[in-house]
Amino acid sequence: MTVLLSKNIIGILFGDPYLPSAALLNLYIFSGVLVGFNTLSDRWYQLHNLSYLIFYKSLFGAIANIILNYFLIQYLGPIGAALSTIISLFLLSLCF
Repeated sequence: MTVLLSKNIIGILFGDPYLPSAALLNLYIFSGVLVGFNTLSDRWYQLHNLSYLIFYKSLFGAIANIILNYFLIQYLGPIGAALSTIISLFLLSLCF
């Protein structure tokens, strides 16, 4: 629903000058789903006494995000930052 109404939400809350940020909001909405999956996997690791894997998972995600930010922000600006977050979270979901 937020994806469909993002321009209206941004326009009402912040005004017309901020309407271009609706694209960023739409990208970050998808990251919320991936954060949910990763939170569930963290709980699974805790239940099975594999908490040490959460550290490695977080370290891998941080390194992936830093590397992706370095390249994507240069070419895409703020959209690149949002994409690097989504790609990093997707990689965590796949690898762990």
